[in-house]
Amino acid sequence: MQAKSKGGQSVRSAKNFVSAKQDQNMWIGLIDFLKRNNKMPVVAFTLSRNRCDINLQALQSVDLNTAREKGSVQKFFQQCLQKLKPPDRQLPQVLSMKDSLERGIGVHHSGILPILKEIVEMLFQSGLVKLLFATETFAMGVNMPARTVIFDSHRKYDGLEVRNLKPGEYIQMAGRAGRRGHDENGTVILLCKSQVPPSIDLRSMILGQPEKLQSQFILRYAVILTCLRIESIKVEDIIQFTFKEFNQKLQLPMQQKQLEVALDKFSQLPELGEQLQPLCRFYDLAQEYTIEKQRIMKYLLSQPKIAKELKVGRILVVTQGRHYNKLGILLAIKSAPGKDTVYRLLVLDHQFSSSDPKDNNLHRGEMYYKIVSLTPQNKLFQPEGIGGHCVIDAKAADIVEITKSTIKVDGDIIIRNWEQRQIERFKDSPPGATVVKAVSELQQLNQNYIDNTDAVKCINLSKDVNISEENELVQIRYTEYLWKQLLTLLPHTNIAGFEQEFATVYERKVLERRIEELKFKNSTKNLSLYPDYCNKLEVLRALKYIDDLDEVTLKGKVACEMGQNELLITELILCNMFNDLEPAEIAALLSSLVFQGKIQGEPVIPEKLKKCVKEFEDINDTILAEELRNKTIIETENRLNFGLLEVVYEWARNKPFAEIMKLTEVQEGIIVRCIQQLDETLRDVKTAAIRIGNPALQSKMEEASTAIKRDIVFTASLYTAL
Repeated sequence: MQAKSKGGQSVRSAKNFVSAKQDQNMWIGLIDFLKRNNKMPVVAFTLSRNRCDINLQALQSVDLNTAREKGSVQKFFQQCLQKLKPPDRQLPQVLSMKDSLERGIGVHHSGILPILKEIVEMLFQSGLVKLLFATETFAMGVNMPARTVIFDSHRKYDGLEVRNLKPGEYIQMAGRAGRRGHDENGTVILLCKSQVPPSIDLRSMILGQPEKLQSQFILRYAVILTCLRIESIKVEDIIQFTFKEFNQKLQLPMQQKQLEVALDKFSQLPELGEQLQPLCRFYDLAQEYTIEKQRIMKYLLSQPKIAKELKVGRILVVTQGRHYNKLGILLAIKSAPGKDTVYRLLVLDHQFSSSDPKDNNLHRGEMYYKIVSLTPQNKLFQPEGIGGHCVIDAKAADIVEITKSTIKVDGDIIIRNWEQRQIERFKDSPPGATVVKAVSELQQLNQNYIDNTDAVKCINLSKDVNISEENELVQIRYTEYLWKQLLTLLPHTNIAGFEQEFATVYERKVLERRIEELKFKNSTKNLSLYPDYCNKLEVLRALKYIDDLDEVTLKGKVACEMGQNELLITELILCNMFNDLEPAEIAALLSSLVFQGKIQGEPVIPEKLKKCVKEFEDINDTILAEELRNKTIIETENRLNFGLLEVVYEWARNKPFAEIMKLTEVQEGIIVRCIQQLDETLRDVKTAAIRIGNPALQSKMEEASTAIKRDIVFTASLYTAL
C-alpha cells in the first residue's frame, strides 16, 4: 500500500514501512534461529541486485564460520586470486567479497565479477558458505541445493510491473530446498516484513498451475539470408521445427483428415448450373459486405456520440437469426470487460411463432441469415396476427440501423415479465400491461414503416460520428462501395424459390471456403512466423540486402557474418564509418550494441565521438523506420545504449579496471559481461572485413580485440583452470 507525497513521489505508508535497522535485526534473529535449528546452509532469494548487496552490508557483524573454516576460505580465495594481477586483487568488490566469505556469507548476482561468482559457487558447494544472498538466476541451471530457502519477498519487478511470483518461478527457487542424500526434507521460509500476504495469493503462487512454456524464438535476418544462399534449406523448414510451431504441428494430422473429408463431400455435390452463377456472385459480395459492415458497426457503436443515443426506448433495426430487419425497442444494455456488449431488445414476431424442427436453415449459421436479410423480399417484417413478440439479446454485429424514434418504456418490467413467461408453468400467462402497451406502439410504428419507409428516420452513423482515424474512414467508404455493387445484384435474388436455390449455392460456397481454410492450415503459410518472414524479406529488399529475385547481395553476405544487430553493423561497415577511427574508438562505439543495463543520467560521450554517435543513431532510425513500415517483429526498438561508451573507451586505452570503475555506477559484473560480448562483435566485424577485402578494417578490429581482451575481464574460468 502506497501513498502520494505532496511532491508527487510515492512513499510507503507507516503501516508497511520497515526501517533498515528493523530489517537488519530481523535477519540477525532469523539467522540465529536457523543456526539453533540446524537449518544451514541457506539460500536467500532476493529479487533485486541492490537488495542483495544491502542485506550483505547489514550483516557485517554476523560470523557463521569457525576459525578452521575461515582458514580454508582464505587459502582457497588466495589461490583463486593468483589468476589476477595485483591491482585487480585490491578492487573494492574483491576485498568486500573476501571479508564476507570468511564469515560464511556470500552474494551471487549478475553484478558480481565472474571469477568471484565461481568462487562463491565452489565455496557454497563445499559447505563453507552458510548463507547466500542470490537473485532468481541462481536457481536456473546451477545445481546448488541448500537445506533452507528463504524468500526475501513474494513480489518481484519484471521490467513492466511489480507482481507476485508465478507458480513456475516459485517452484524453481523453492525446489533448491533439501539436498538429496543429506536432508530428509527442505525448509522454505517466506519473509512477511509488513503484513502477511492474502492466502489466495499464496495458494495461487504455491499450488497454482505453472505457465505453459512459450517459445522466445525470433527469426533473425542472418538466418533468412543464410537460407537464401543455400538452395537445399528453406526458411519455412526451419520455422516448422521450432518449438513455437510445436502445437500447430500436433494438429496437422487431424487437419489433413478434415481436409480429406471436406474434399470427398465436395466431390459429391452437384455442379452449379449457369442460372445459379448470379447467386454465386451475390454470395461472394454479400458475405464480404456483411463482414465489413459488422466490423464497422462494432467500431461506430463504441463511439461516445453514438453510445449516448443508445438509451432505453430507442428503436433499432436488427437482424439476428430468423429475425430479418425487425424494429426493436432497446430494453437494456449489458457490458463487461473483454466481452461483446449485449443489447436486449423487444421485437415483433408472428402471433403463433414456433421453431420448425424441419427448418434446414437452422444449421447454416448466422451468416446465412445475414445474407438472406439483404434481399428485397426480407427488407421489411410483416408480422402474422397481432401481439406476437419476443425479447432477444443482440450484439453490435446484429444491429443494422439506429433510428431517431423512441418509445417510452420500462425495460426492467418488460424483461422480468418476459423471463417469467419463459418458465414452463407460466407459459400460457398473458403478457403484462406494460408489455402489451409497448408491443402495440411498436406494431403501429412498424406498420407506418411498412406503408412508408420514410416514416422512420435513421441516424447516419458515418456522418454523425466525427471519425478522425484514416483507416476507419477508408473502411466505411469501402463498405459503402460494396453496398452499391450489391444493389446491382439484388434483382437476381427476386426469383421464385430463392431460398431453396440460394441454399444450394450457400452450401457449396461454405464448403469451398472450408476447404481453402484447411489447405491454408496445412501449408507453410499458416506458420505463426510466416508473416514476419515475408515482412522481413520486404525489409531486406528495401535496404538492398537481396535483389528482386531474392539473390543475396554483397551487403547480405556481410550481414550473414553477424551474430546480432546484423543490419545495423553491416550499414556501419559499408558506409565506411570505422575507416577514420582508432581501435579504442571503434570498440567504444560498438559497445552501444551490447550494453543492456541502465545508468543514472545521460551517458558521458567524448567530444571526438559525438558526431559518430549521431551517425549511429541516424542509421539505426533508418532501419527501424523500414521495419516499422513493414510491421516486422522487432526484438527491441532501443538497440543503441551508450551508457558504457566512456568506460569501454578508457578500458581499450589500457586503463586499469579500478580506474574505469570510478567512471560509472554500473556494477563490475555487468561491465565485464558487456566487454566480453563486445569482443564477439569485434570478431564478427573482422570476419566481415575479410569478406569485403578491407585489410585496414581487419587490422583495426584485431587491435581493438587485443586492447580489451586483458586482465580481470578475460580471466579464465576456475572450473577449467583449477
